Amino acid sequence: MPVVRFEGALNRHTVPQAYKTVGTLLSGKGPAVFDLSGVQDFDSAAAAFLGHCFMRLGSGPQGLHLANLPSAVAHSLEGAAWDYRVDTPLVVEPQSPFVESVGSEAAAFGQQVYYFVFLLSELFFAAVIAPFRGRLPRLGPFLEQLSRIGAGSAPIVLLVALLVGLTTALQAAYQLRQFGANIYIADLVGISMMRELGPLMAAILVAGRSGAAITAEIGTMKVNEELDALRLLGLSPIEYLGVPRVLAASVTQPLLGVAGAITGIAGGFIIALTVLDLNYSAYYNESLTAVFVADVAYCLYKSAVFGWIIVVVGLYYGFRVEGGAEGVGRATTNSVVMSIFLIIIADCAFSFI
Repeated sequence: MPVVRFEGALNRHTVPQAYKTVGTLLSGKGPAVFDLSGVQDFDSAAAAFLGHCFMRLGSGPQGLHLANLPSAVAHSLEGAAWDYRVDTPLVVEPQSPFVESVGSEAAAFGQQVYYFVFLLSELFFAAVIAPFRGRLPRLGPFLEQLSRIGAGSAPIVLLVALLVGLTTALQAAYQLRQFGANIYIADLVGISMMRELGPLMAAILVAGRSGAAITAEIGTMKVNEELDALRLLGLSPIEYLGVPRVLAASVTQPLLGVAGAITGIAGGFIIALTVLDLNYSAYYNESLTAVFVADVAYCLYKSAVFGWIIVVVGLYYGFRVEGGAEGVGRATTNSVVMSIFLIIIADCAFSFI
């Protein structure tokens, strides 16, 4: 007896995909089991879907059986006055052949890659090519995103950068003092903050703050069908929602990275004056000797790449939200985790440059 297990949302957004999944089953004969124990979101479209399945397979011993119904699903079906049979709790999980399961995962991964590449191409066209065809980015949303991504993230980024600079200098001070190399605290803090810790800390904090907000906002708009309303008005959601965020991140993230690095260097300066008894001019001159213009440029374009990763990943998960509030929350979590993961991967790649 084939067993189909449903999990998460079974509503108007997921019913079409569910119908495709069980389409082959509905075209055949014989008993079948729908295990609904994992369903957390159930609406009238899902009830109509089950009703259609009952009509196709019947509800007798050789028809469709529902198992492990949550109370909300049972009440919905009872409210529809349908004669259905609730089986005893199932202990048999659906078993798929190994090759089939591997192929299914590979197909799902390929579909995700396809949508990601499609999003990148749409963003590139809307941000780079469309302005030369007279479709300039909207100034109002761009300025709003500048404020939210840049000015809104600046306080926490600068505070964390200062603490990281203090900690880095304090940990190194005890070792350098043993060898009489106190002055090199400026080199250590300046290079590490400008080339590594400044951009990285800024990117991780912006990913947790602004990246999550991007996914939640666009995901909520999709759930509320506001994206469909934009398309109905002849507006591209990528161009209307995505491009201002990409451009804003391109401007603010490099500034946040450099500002965080300078703030971290200031934290090292505090430790140098209080713990290592260095004077201001010695630390300042050594910092200028250690940190070059190339290091600042490296920080700028490295931070820009991190900003693009944050926005693109946030947009991808936002446009791919399925279900209700649970789907938005799950997409937001995945967005932050994936952003930080890709930032670390990119940071490792930059280490070889």
